[in-house]
Amino acid sequence: MDHIQKHFDILAPEYDTWKKRNRYYYDAVKKVYGNLIPSGARVLEIGCGTGEILASLKPVFGVGIDVSGEMIKRAQQKYAQQKNLVFYHVDVATLAPSLQNGMTSGVFS
Repeated sequence: MDHIQKHFDILAPEYDTWKKRNRYYYDAVKKVYGNLIPSGARVLEIGCGTGEILASLKPVFGVGIDVSGEMIKRAQQKYAQQKNLVFYHVDVATLAPSLQNGMTSGVFS
């Protein structure tokens, strides 16, 4: 897993720039998730990157996790004023047992 973390840590500084260049795709992704997950839900996004898709869902409470600490730093900076969003540098394998307790309305990756 360490090589994956390093890969995304290296990509993090330019990640949002690449997403803007491919905005049609990311807008379509946001639309699909927006149709599946209602506003006001409690949501966990696995592999949240810099948090843009999670934030677009307007959750009552949103948790974003990512294996890349650099991606999480950027998400925390971008959405520092949105108290309904929290971001954690976590490997999803460490969370798997706790995901069964009904803490969220929806989980996506």
